[in-house]
Order: sequence, then structure tokens, then C-alpha cells
Amino acid sequence: AALPDVRVETARLAAWLERIRDALRASAAALPALPRELALALNTLRLELEEQGLLRVALLIAGFALLGYGAEWLLIRAAGDLRRWLMELNLESVRNRLLGMAVRLGFAITRVLAVAAGSLGFFLAFDWPLLLREVVVGYLAVFLFYRLTTALGAFLFAPGMAAFANVERYRVVPMGNASARFWHERMKKSAGIAAFGWVTVDLLATLGVSPAGRGVIANAFGLVLLVVALDALWRRPAPQDLGGATRRLSPQTVNGLLSAYLVVLFLLWAANAFGVFALLALAAILPAMRGVIRGSVANVLRPA
Repeated sequence: AALPDVRVETARLAAWLERIRDALRASAAALPALPRELALALNTLRLELEEQGLLRVALLIAGFALLGYGAEWLLIRAAGDLRRWLMELNLESVRNRLLGMAVRLGFAITRVLAVAAGSLGFFLAFDWPLLLREVVVGYLAVFLFYRLTTALGAFLFAPGMAAFANVERYRVVPMGNASARFWHERMKKSAGIAAFGWVTVDLLATLGVSPAGRGVIANAFGLVLLVVALDALWRRPAPQDLGGATRRLSPQTVNGLLSAYLVVLFLLWAANAFGVFALLALAAILPAMRGVIRGSVANVLRPA
């Protein structure tokens, strides 16, 4: 195979660095005007709320939330026998293990669907102001995404809960209790921040914030996600064996290299270099996911 042309690769790297620098400059230039733009956006939302009546809006939102949680509460009460069956099910055989895990995941997803059905049923029963409707639907989507991520994390990690004894028996990804709680919390936190940021930036466009201003807000959410990722990297309960040359490196060195890698990913994302960002992200995620999937399958299908 032909070796890559060093001059071409150097020029490509220089172009990426130039894009990162331009993006940072654009964010810095948009920063002084951002407080005024956000104040105008909030004023627009405030006028909409005052026009509809704050009490009416508050009652609509309260009913929206109560009906959603009420539907979930009724489902939980109705499924008491199912929860007892899951707690008492013998998981020694592969068949029972797969059945119990599938039922547990299905019930968790059904709880989220109950919240969605109750909330949307109330939403459709009333006429909502146009702007308020967009805000409520947007943040309902954030909440449901967060709940789905929580359900998936609970299915994979089974971090433990007071209402479900010995739930770690259902753990898909093999790890200790401390690690399971740690990664479940980070998974929920990351999903919540990402979804909230995505919807917020989109709503700011409706409220009249400029593209440059929205870019600053998006980068701020990206920076928060970077901090969460770095915190998870340095505080994870037990450094994982990454294989290959990393076995000859100290955990601090590995963490330092991975931290630099995460910072580079953030800069590429901030510079809108999404192609390179996706390529580098997949280069790290796919091998890691392969190891997780292989260990999880072996754990779930382990013999009695």
C-alpha cells in the first residue's frame, strides 16, 4: 500500500486547526452580545406567559406532569405481582435469565410509555399557546429521553434499588456494585445534559437568538459534557484494561492520553468538523463497545 503524502496530511491538519481557531474566534466575538439576546428571548417568553395568564399556564403544566406520573403510578400498582415474580425468579438457567431480563426491560420501557401517554393525553385535551406548546413538547422529549436512558442504564448495570432486592442478579454488563452505580449515574447525567442542551439551543432559535449566540450556548453545553467525561475518566472505580500497549503504561499516563483525546474531540465538534469528529469518536467507541458486548453476552449466557 502507498504511504500517505506527508505534505497532504500536514495541510489537512493545518486546515483543521484553522477551523478550530476560527470557531473559537467566532464564539468570542458573539459573547458580548449574548446577554442582551438571552434577555430578549426571556422577555419574549415572559410576554407569552403573561398574555395567557400565569395561573392558567401553571395549572396546565401541573396537570400535564401529574397525569403523566399518575399513569405511571397506576401501572406500578397494577404490576405488583410482576415485580414480585421478577424478584423471586430463579436465574440459574439461561432460559430464565433471558426471560427475566427481557421482562424487566419491557416493564421499564412500559413505565416510560405510560408517562408519555398520560402527559400527551392531557396535552392534546387543551389548546396551548403556540410558543408554550413548543417549549412543553421540547422538554417533554428531553424528559422522556432521560427516562429511556435511565431505563436502559438500569437494564445494563442493575445498580441496585431499595424497592427491588438482589437486582444485581439481572446485571448484563459484568462489574461490581460500585462500578455499576458509577456508570449508571454518568450515563444518566450525560444523556440529560445532551438532550437538554439540544432542545434548548433549538428553542433559542425560535426565541430569536442569533446563530452565533446559539453556537456559544451549544459549545457551553459541550464543555459541560467534556467535564463530565473527564470526571468519569479520572474517578472511575477501577481502570479498565484497554489492551495492547496501554498495559505497559501507568493508569495516570493512560488517563492523560485519553483526556487529551477527549479535548481534541471537543475542539473538533466546536469547530463543526463533524466528519473528523465522528471518525475519531468511532475509532475509540467501537473497540470499547466490542469488548463490552463480548463480556455482556458471555455473562448473560453463562452456564448454570
